[in-house]
Amino acid sequence: SLMRQRIHFSHFLDESMRGLVFLYEKNYAHATTVLTESLRQREKEERRREQELQQSRLMVASNAMFLGQSLFEEGEYRKAAEAYQKAVNRRPDDLLILKSLALSLHKAGEYEKAEAQYKQARLIAEKEANDLVLAETLNNLASLFMEIARYTDAEQLLKDSLELREKRLGRDEAAFATGLNNLGKLFFLQRRYSEAEPLIKRSTEILERMMGLDDSSVGTSHNNLGAFYFAKGDYVEAERQYKWGLTILERALGDKHPDVATALINLGELYARSGNYVEAKYRFDRALGILREKLPANHPDLALALSNVAHLYYRQGEYAQAEVSFNTAYTIFEHSLGPDHPNVAAVLNGLAGVYAAQNRLEEADSAYKKSLDIFQRKWGSDHIDVALTLEQYALVLRKTNREQKANEMEARAKAIRSKIGQAKPKN
Repeated sequence: SLMRQRIHFSHFLDESMRGLVFLYEKNYAHATTVLTESLRQREKEERRREQELQQSRLMVASNAMFLGQSLFEEGEYRKAAEAYQKAVNRRPDDLLILKSLALSLHKAGEYEKAEAQYKQARLIAEKEANDLVLAETLNNLASLFMEIARYTDAEQLLKDSLELREKRLGRDEAAFATGLNNLGKLFFLQRRYSEAEPLIKRSTEILERMMGLDDSSVGTSHNNLGAFYFAKGDYVEAERQYKWGLTILERALGDKHPDVATALINLGELYARSGNYVEAKYRFDRALGILREKLPANHPDLALALSNVAHLYYRQGEYAQAEVSFNTAYTIFEHSLGPDHPNVAAVLNGLAGVYAAQNRLEEADSAYKKSLDIFQRKWGSDHIDVALTLEQYALVLRKTNREQKANEMEARAKAIRSKIGQAKPKN
């Protein structure tokens, strides 16, 4: 009969379907028994699959994290961020992965995204009372703020980080020395040279003692020392520090790393300022090759290299090429750092010089006005960058027969230099 055929067919169905057959036949006792057992088996299978899926997700996250680490060490920051993001998607509260993602985004020039990840890592580190990771995160976030000229915020973060590291590690550990170096770099960027010098020197001594001479942090520290001596006008000592830092960085990171490119740019700038244009161009070309390979086209490090190349063209009287490089740098800086960043003002100064050299005085006037406005809003009215811009602007005003205004600007510049104790350079 049809009923027997239906019962016979039900043997070939899984337990759930058999239960449904009994249910539709209104055989509720059998339906309840079969469906209860079916539910138990399905829940057991679900738990097994969830465990397998969770284990699989953890394995994928670990693999992605290690890939991110490898790519980061190669200087492939965008690709590293992509890998770390895959890991974070699977382990969203993993502090190690979060701070690694933040640093990769930071190095790739994705500042807004990096800041958000740093802040998330900070919240978790504070919740877990993980002082060492918190200190590292504060230090890295401060470095980001330094790059976008949020110097007041950066200084407080660096001091908080140093306090945590001193409390947990003491004053002779590499992490504490790295924090000192960053604070020294911040003071250097603000041209607070007397405060920067002892911090950078002390951090270099600690890092050499703790890490040896093959660690990238030691190379970076020597590079920062070189920048300090360069700013003081001691080109001999600056060259020695730059070369030593470059050697260490190449040994530690290989010759195609973005940090190596930064060291090459610094050395190239020194040679350009010394009039050694052949050596300068060689370093700039090497740096640009590395940065174009490793970083996105809108990364501020690439703009910095282009700006230095533009200055080199300017010194050699190749104004058309200088203008192209300055304009490209300007576009990148404005996009990546914002229109009020000091780097934007510095490039405008460079462009103004190019315009003035070609007697394009209206364009030079406009560029100097914008530059001066940015510097005064960013630094205040008593800063060396303001004085330098006033001096350069005065030359253009004289060419357009605005003697009185030129005299006023030169008088302001002189007063600033006298107040901050920085005499006008001879060249």
